Amino acid sequence: VDASLTLSQPRPLVVEGFELSNLMIAVNVEYGPGEENLSVAAAGDMNIMGTQLDVSFDATIDNGVVEQVDVSASLQNLTLGPATMNGSTCSIARAGLA
Repeated sequence: VDASLTLSQPRPLVVEGFELSNLMIAVNVEYGPGEENLSVAAAGDMNIMGTQLDVSFDATIDNGVVEQVDVSASLQNLTLGPATMNGSTCSIARAGLA
């Protein structure tokens, strides 16, 4: 049995000073004799008063073993008093976690 579900945001959600866009959630399941696989992915962009945060997550579990996990976040235009942060990116990828 294979099943998948993907949800995507058709247009940005905008409230004064806040915007949520490009929201996506996906799940895929494969199940059968000797096969139990699950993959999950999610991503989205958020803008709060000019500060942009883009995040994504992706993971795969094969037969009860976590095979791969990817997490990424990017922050743009964060202002804290006189300091401004631009282009800060954090990315974590891990494969073969068995």
